[in-house]
Amino acid sequence: MTAPEEEAASCPKCGSKSIQAVPVNRQNIAKALLTADLLGSTAAGVAAGSSTVIQAVCLKCGCQWLPGSEQERRIHALSGRAGPGAKLAELEAIQDEEDEASNTRIRIAVAIAVLAVIGLILVGIANH
Repeated sequence: MTAPEEEAASCPKCGSKSIQAVPVNRQNIAKALLTADLLGSTAAGVAAGSSTVIQAVCLKCGCQWLPGSEQERRIHALSGRAGPGAKLAELEAIQDEEDEASNTRIRIAVAIAVLAVIGLILVGIANH
């Protein structure tokens, strides 16, 4: 009895099997992680206590991702390789996230305006 073959890693964007693992200093990737909303989950390439992260790079299309991360799942869905339903669901999720971010910015702007008005009122009261 032979052991089952493991499926070779493939690019979540183009499906190429030409993948290179690149160690990246954790400090250098911190900005990218924050920009990507901290990936939403722990990536397989991010070992606890390690100073490096393993990033996968497709040698065909140049796509870069952290293996096992939410980022990888999203790229796979958006590329259409996970099916049209997954792509549509991901596009809707992105729109929902953008709407929520916009609403948050509006709430912050309103809160700042309210605080500014309150400050002006308090300064006016203090001067009388």
